[in-house]
Amino acid sequence: LSKTKEFLEKAPVLKDKAQKKQQQELLNRFTGRTPVEGPMAMNFRLEFVRGQTPLSSIKPKKLRKERSKAPLITFVLLMIFVVVAYLAWKSLWQG
Repeated sequence: LSKTKEFLEKAPVLKDKAQKKQQQELLNRFTGRTPVEGPMAMNFRLEFVRGQTPLSSIKPKKLRKERSKAPLITFVLLMIFVVVAYLAWKSLWQG
């Protein structure tokens, strides 16, 4: 009986905590922030503070000036080949 009374006394407090937690989860969902829990939480924070993210092995995207010119050169060579092939076909088979 005493445990039941204690539970009934604590129930409103527990209900308020559960509602606040649910509201916080909804707020985090819509603001895009998600809490990091577990043993990775501390490691992630330390690495982020040092300027290293856990995905530091992934190279960042190249800037526009640093991009390779190979695709452009390949396209130009392909167009030159098409023009030369057309002119050769036209001169050889059509006279």
